[in-house]
Amino acid sequence: MLSRFAWSMALRHMRYNIGQTLLTVSIVAISVILLILLNTLTHGIQSRILGAITESMAHITIKSPEVYPHTPWKLPNNKASKKLYVGDVITQSQKQRKLDDWSRWIPRIRKFDPSILAVSPSVESQAILYRGVRPKSLTILGVRPKVHDKVSSIQPKMLEGSFHRMQSGQIVVGKTIADDLALRVGDKLRLVASDGNTSSFTLSGIFRTGLRQMDSSVGFVTLRDAQSLFGMGTSITTISIKLSKIFQANVVADRMQYRVPYEVSSWMRDNKNFLTAMQSQEVTFNLILLLTTIAAGFAIASILIMAVVSKLKELGILKAMGATRNQIIQIFTLQGIFTALFGALVGMLISVGAVQYLLTIETRDEAGFAQKVFSIVELNAGIVLTAMGIAVLIGFLAALYPAWRAARVNPIDVIRGV
Repeated sequence: MLSRFAWSMALRHMRYNIGQTLLTVSIVAISVILLILLNTLTHGIQSRILGAITESMAHITIKSPEVYPHTPWKLPNNKASKKLYVGDVITQSQKQRKLDDWSRWIPRIRKFDPSILAVSPSVESQAILYRGVRPKSLTILGVRPKVHDKVSSIQPKMLEGSFHRMQSGQIVVGKTIADDLALRVGDKLRLVASDGNTSSFTLSGIFRTGLRQMDSSVGFVTLRDAQSLFGMGTSITTISIKLSKIFQANVVADRMQYRVPYEVSSWMRDNKNFLTAMQSQEVTFNLILLLTTIAAGFAIASILIMAVVSKLKELGILKAMGATRNQIIQIFTLQGIFTALFGALVGMLISVGAVQYLLTIETRDEAGFAQKVFSIVELNAGIVLTAMGIAVLIGFLAALYPAWRAARVNPIDVIRGV
């Protein structure tokens, strides 16, 4: 049990050695600031990048499987079939890879897993967009606007017009496309499919997702218009799925692959390099935090050891007056805990102020739009409490050796000056 003597002596040492106390508090505060800010910024930046990439894409995609011709020696030994096909390997076009019975599968897919938020059928193919005589190659997505918006979230990113109110004969394109062709809402446009089929459209909206690939090469029309333009009949090419738990995409896709007769892919497998880069970044930051924590522990221990060395005579006198070894250990242990706690509080207050300041920093993108650099940075209470707990633990562990060394002081040797 802690004695009042140990408490009073620990506080007295801190008060009379204000320089050492402030130095220790500063070291702990810097460690806490790094722990909180690096964790907060890392998760904030990763959340922003991840959100920007996954918000406008499907988490799981279902398409008709690609079919490759087999070589003669890989054909099954079927005597009933006397046909042999020889030729180059030619993969199917997007138009040929279509889902005919999609309306039967969509209700089943919606009920497949509780994490499935939305399921959107679409037609995806390439076309040439003409404004007058100026051509632009586009990926055209034929969708049901309100349904697809639950998967790709286009409506919140509309600069002009409405994605939800897009009707037959209308098209919505990205900001980069509109700038390249000097388009305005209400302009008349012409789409030409690869087979020469042509349809006229009216520009009804312009969106900006912030993703260069999408803003510069994707246009949306209604599902029926796309089926007509690309000669799909009532078929589609893609079923897009949105999940509530995006990192469960591989698990859900693998399970779904055994239930549907189509090719099922997840955004995680399609973006392996991106996820690997994020994991590497997190490992790097964690290593920095670990080294910072270790350095802070050694710094606190060094300062307390210096305090022990400078107070050998006082310690000898205290022990000669009856102070026990346990009380001496408590004095220096409490001193380490107190300075670590004060440093943690100072570091926490500075971190809160720093995060609030970071939220005010803005920059402008290539299109001239203002956006916050750290728009998704949030000060998590768990991170703050963990950082403070680590700081106090460091102070306690760093004080153990100096406290043990102080407790071993022989009062007779110290008083004699040995």
